[in-house]
Amino acid sequence: MTATAELRVPSKFRGAIPTTATEVSKNKSTITVEMDHNGMTRFTELLKTHAKSHEMTDKDKARVAELTKTAKGHAKRLKQATIATSALDLAQHPLGQAVPAMSDDEFAELVDSITTRGFMPESPIVLHEGMILDGWHRYRACSEAGVDPIFADYAGENPAEFVIALNVDRRHLSDDQRAAVAGTLIKDGAEVHATAQSVKVSANQATKARRIANHSDDLAELIREGHISIADGMDVIRNESRDELIAALEKAKKNVSAVQDIVKRAKEARSEQRADRRVTLALTGDEAWTFAGNLFDEEGNLLGEGYWRQKPPPAEEGDPLEYVAVLEEALSEEDRSDRAAIRKALKPCTDYQLAVLYYGFEDVEPPEDMSRAKIASYLVKKFLAYWSSDPVEDENVEDEDDD
Repeated sequence: MTATAELRVPSKFRGAIPTTATEVSKNKSTITVEMDHNGMTRFTELLKTHAKSHEMTDKDKARVAELTKTAKGHAKRLKQATIATSALDLAQHPLGQAVPAMSDDEFAELVDSITTRGFMPESPIVLHEGMILDGWHRYRACSEAGVDPIFADYAGENPAEFVIALNVDRRHLSDDQRAAVAGTLIKDGAEVHATAQSVKVSANQATKARRIANHSDDLAELIREGHISIADGMDVIRNESRDELIAALEKAKKNVSAVQDIVKRAKEARSEQRADRRVTLALTGDEAWTFAGNLFDEEGNLLGEGYWRQKPPPAEEGDPLEYVAVLEEALSEEDRSDRAAIRKALKPCTDYQLAVLYYGFEDVEPPEDMSRAKIASYLVKKFLAYWSSDPVEDENVEDEDDD
């Protein structure tokens, strides 16, 4: 909404009134017009030209000076009122927030461009559900420049795809930034595989980004803006001091150097955790039984989604090291470095045995996808590292068939 004000102009200066002004009233000596801040500014320019091209008495010159001062005062006040009103009028749609914000330099260039060239009507600001779906930066830039934007309502059926199509390709985003965009959209209800494909990243990366966004919007924003990577974010949320690290990052998010120091600390802590698990499994015996038992209720039913069918066995059967010993007997040293051979050796395990093995390696929350195939894929990767001399890599493995 643009603020306006009235100005009384002597009839002899009517030639300085902009064509955009709205006439309110007139008599023989004056014309009262209504203008916004752009009109007031234009009036002062035209009045200056008019004064130069006509003979002026001292009284006329004094009147021109008075009118100029009044119009400039109106222009300044109306611009501030327009900016304040615009800022309160519309909010950014959550789907639009998935796109990284412009840098301060980029935004300053946009403001300069709109100030110089005006608003481009062929690229209207798109509204959806009463909020700005696309064009948030142009909307803010128009407020800064004192230029009225043009709006259009979104008429499609997939606003998430619309945001991706208009923003991801025209912005020079890294793979991790695109994945972070997908993760935020998925968190807000977009379909995983279609969204990942739209931004040209794997579903696995998009899912990781969604997990990060679930833990902290600010952490996801740091990735979208290119300050940290998906791997950095996963190091943070998988860390034993996760809540403390996230709180520190949220506090320091405007300080890139501080953010990088916090991420470095998270990586070092994760490396220590991995080194500990390189020597032996994290949990044994009753500990693994307790953690794996958290998957089930008192009647033995799975708590959460997935395909778990097996009820928990007696506690004495829940020692992961015993399961590892059985696997080592079934696999030659050569087979222990073969993904397919390890997967084949895991097939006889019950669902609950797989759960115990999972908690033997990872004493934190299980993956969101609780399918048997997901757990088996995770364990294959873990055993490859466990039986090798290489450092443990803690990246998700795509689901594989568990036939």
